[in-house]
Amino acid sequence: MEKKQTAKEKERSVVQGKDPSERRVEFVFQSPEAKEVFLAGGFNGWDTQALTMVEIQEGTWSTTMQLCPRRYEFKMFVDGKWKEDMPYQVAVADAASKHILDVVQIPNPFGTHNLILWIQ
Repeated sequence: MEKKQTAKEKERSVVQGKDPSERRVEFVFQSPEAKEVFLAGGFNGWDTQALTMVEIQEGTWSTTMQLCPRRYEFKMFVDGKWKEDMPYQVAVADAASKHILDVVQIPNPFGTHNLILWIQ
């Protein structure tokens, strides 16, 4: 009998690239004063240490992952604190082009905001 995946296992499989419908998604974040930046969200169980962003030029941080089409909530974790008001860009990229995605803020249960991203 095959074991059923838990919700957390399903989220991890999305990030690890086990679904043929997944898309390459690039997150870019501007924070000139940052020393360490992580990306956290529903795709990694809100783990503030799992997805390290790399400084690709002074003050510009980036990470890329494979995500399946659906809705995701996320935030940046910068120098040990949640950030929701810094400039960012999210794009879906393929071999021929890059498409900037719309991201919106919504209130969360903690009195701050999460960012919402729809991958189509």
